[in-house]
Amino acid sequence: MRWIVGAALALVLAWTAYLGSPYLAAYRFAQAVRAGDVEEIAARTNFHAIRLSIAKQLVAAGLEASDLDRALGSGELQAAAGALVVTADPALGTLGSARGVLQLARDAEVGVGARTGLGGGAPDVRGALAFLGSSRWRGFRNVYFALPPERASAQQARLQFRLSRLSWRLVSIDLPDELKRQLVERIGRFKALRR
Repeated sequence: MRWIVGAALALVLAWTAYLGSPYLAAYRFAQAVRAGDVEEIAARTNFHAIRLSIAKQLVAAGLEASDLDRALGSGELQAAAGALVVTADPALGTLGSARGVLQLARDAEVGVGARTGLGGGAPDVRGALAFLGSSRWRGFRNVYFALPPERASAQQARLQFRLSRLSWRLVSIDLPDELKRQLVERIGRFKALRR
């Protein structure tokens, strides 16, 4: 009978640790952004996945800004999207590094969270509940966080953490609309300078 109770207790502890681990990973990531800890960001990020995520968002924002998505057919739209990715590639190269992710997260104010304690300081109960409420589980391996949680959804970055090899890693950052617009403009300026 003792071993059944012990096994049940071990299972409950393991499940609790599993459920709490993505929140700890998101908290540590936000603290690393706030502190500018590039090594911690590098340890918690899948850069290839981040680069693809940002490229898709910027291509969509670039097509929308140029009204090409309304003017072209589907085949032409795919060709235009490919051209935009090639044009954006040098700019995206900088985003696919720890410093690039740090700058993106700072621009999106991921580490701010004054009431949640993500920006430093001890979290209060309301802030902690807002942080917990900002998360959405998708299956057992993916958790999304909308940060900072006290902002409107259009002003939040949506971070996706995925469980891989017993650790949670950042695999996607859905940027706020304003930040996407700024990055598309920055890529446009970069393209103009290269001509």
